[in-house]
Amino acid sequence: ESTLYFEAILQIRSPNFNVLAKSVDFLQKRVENLRHKGMFINRTERLDDGYDLYVTSRKIAMTLGKELQGQYGGEFKASPQLFSRNKQTSKNIYRVNVLVRLPEFEKGDILLYDEKIFRVEKLGSKIKLQDLMTNNFTVADYSKMKYSVLKKYTTYVSRTHPYLEVINPFDFQSSMVKNRQINSFELGQEIKVAVHKGIYVT
Repeated sequence: ESTLYFEAILQIRSPNFNVLAKSVDFLQKRVENLRHKGMFINRTERLDDGYDLYVTSRKIAMTLGKELQGQYGGEFKASPQLFSRNKQTSKNIYRVNVLVRLPEFEKGDILLYDEKIFRVEKLGSKIKLQDLMTNNFTVADYSKMKYSVLKKYTTYVSRTHPYLEVINPFDFQSSMVKNRQINSFELGQEIKVAVHKGIYVT
């Protein structure tokens, strides 16, 4: 009977399989450390876009959900559901659904957001981004973001003075990069770039 007992369902969702795998790994390690508090994941269900974890403690499910958001960003939502009534005490018994909707991106990824190119610097309840053109930082609310993740291409430095140029991975022409300030690179050096109305060193 005890193996089927649960007080909360921790629902983890993300369109990025890599992010999901890391988040579940993170949770499993945390749960190992919480066993002494009587915390168990009694069942794990794999879904198309995530996992449902059946957890024995409401409080710890909430804590884990918050920790997950702090580590990987995204949205956190907890909704209690009436489960049954305790016949002895006439009290309502609640279960809680803890939903963590993780982003499609990870730290270091390049996003097209607000028609600008950003690098993801920090994840959490808010997302910290660096504009690759101006180097300025901005903070975005994940739940309101409309973005796309840009692919990174490997290419080479074709010129260092007076401006940095790299080989465009699409037409193989030497092209000036859009980043305003850039570290010094050497001719022929391998470099990662993102392309959107110009080339950005990532």
